[in-house]
Amino acid sequence: MTIEDTQLEQYRKLIQLTARMSKAEAGLRRSRERLFDQQTINATWVLSVDEIPEREDMMESFVSKFNRFQDMMGDKLLPAMLTWQGENTGSFIDNLNRCERIGWITSTRLWLEARALRNRLVHEYMTDADVFAQSLILANESSAMLLQTWQNIRHYIEQHHATE
Repeated sequence: MTIEDTQLEQYRKLIQLTARMSKAEAGLRRSRERLFDQQTINATWVLSVDEIPEREDMMESFVSKFNRFQDMMGDKLLPAMLTWQGENTGSFIDNLNRCERIGWITSTRLWLEARALRNRLVHEYMTDADVFAQSLILANESSAMLLQTWQNIRHYIEQHHATE
């Protein structure tokens, strides 16, 4: 396989991944709007989830889509972008640092905070209603950063598409 063939294959994989990211983006936006545009999230709301199944469904949908979007971008898209651009990939934090230098992400620190938040939402699920409500609110803010990162990357791909 030639270098050109390898680059073309990397680009094809990247395009397939961007299609999956676009679907994940739409799902995250919908679940985010459903959860945060229609009610105020606080400890009382979190405690009401047991009595109002629709709230649990909205919350679960958002948390799941937030986690999936972040995982897909951090574990798949960012390394694929780096590879496509001829950059070496490494650990998660090394990849984030490279992406920040390139300008695809605004802050490695914010990404690491979002990753820690993702873990809290999964592993400390509703052990404390106040803490969980705050975690949901922070996830909403972090999802805005993740969605902006996706916009930055999509724009970069579109700008560089003609060279492939």
